[in-house]
This record gives sequence, C-alpha cells and structure tokens, in this order.
Amino acid sequence: MAKKQLKLTYALKNNVITSVLDVDSGLKCNCFCPACGEPLVAKKGRKMMHHFAHYTGHNCEYGYESSLNLAAKEILSKAKKFVIPPVYLKFFESYKIDELISESIEIPIDDVKLEKRFGDIVPDIVMSSQGRKIFVEIFVTHYIDDAKLAKIQKADISTIEIDLSKKTLQLQQKS
Repeated sequence: MAKKQLKLTYALKNNVITSVLDVDSGLKCNCFCPACGEPLVAKKGRKMMHHFAHYTGHNCEYGYESSLNLAAKEILSKAKKFVIPPVYLKFFESYKIDELISESIEIPIDDVKLEKRFGDIVPDIVMSSQGRKIFVEIFVTHYIDDAKLAKIQKADISTIEIDLSKKTLQLQQKS
C-alpha cells in the first residue's frame, strides 16, 4: 500500500512563507518548495483542496514537513505568546480523579528562529522568551527520539514537542 502524500499548502515566495490561498494559480505563483527549493505550481481547482505541487512532478520527501515548520514559525512570530495547557496526572483504571500538576502557562515570545544549530542539536524552532531559549519540535513524521532527548537534557534547554502527526492542515478558502 502506497504512503499517502500530504499536500503542500504553504510554500516560499520571496523567502516568505505563503499560503496557497494568497497566490496566483499555476507557475504565476512564483513559489518554491521549502525543503528542496524546486519551483512549485499552485493548483487551485474546484474539486480538490487548493495545494502546491512540484513543477517537475516529483514528490519531495520533506516538503510537507518543512512547510509545517515554516507555518509554525510564522504563527509563533505573529502570536507573540505561547500557551502551555494545564498538565494533569491521569490514573488509568483507578477510582482516583485526575490530579492537576501544573496550571496553564503563558510564555511571551520575543523572537523565533528556524532550525538554528546549538552544538549538535538542530531544533525545528528556537523561541526566545525573556532571555531564555526554548526549543520547539514539530512532530510530523519524526518525534524526538531517545538520542536527541538525551542531548537536549544534557544541554538543559526547555523543549516543547507539538504533535501534528495525525493532523492535516486545513485552509479556509477566501470567497
């Protein structure tokens, strides 16, 4: 069974992350794949969800994941804050009720960088908040494995992993 190819809905235009909804159709979009740099075609028909496709027709293995990382960077840059939801300890198969471990926390965002190297760690996103660095990992196809987790723990840098592995990016089409 072939792996389902997720559709690119974000691309680079003039080195800025851009939604397929905000560009002209076809090659006139002047967009490029955020992973491989190849020219993209904006496909904006009536039957399928609007998306980008590689001009040559090949499927770039990391295009979708790279576009999500860029979209997340853009969202975080504009949001200026990040809210960590409350954390509960769950007692499965027990009569005990869930126990609140931590209230929700709002973190102000001063700056956002994409894939900046820290020693031998390359996080998807690095947020700066009040002089402190926070790594943000976007889990689409690769979660933080044990080796990377050990490096992060050794570096003593707070890290947030956002799981988008079962999500598809839904766009609101403008009328």
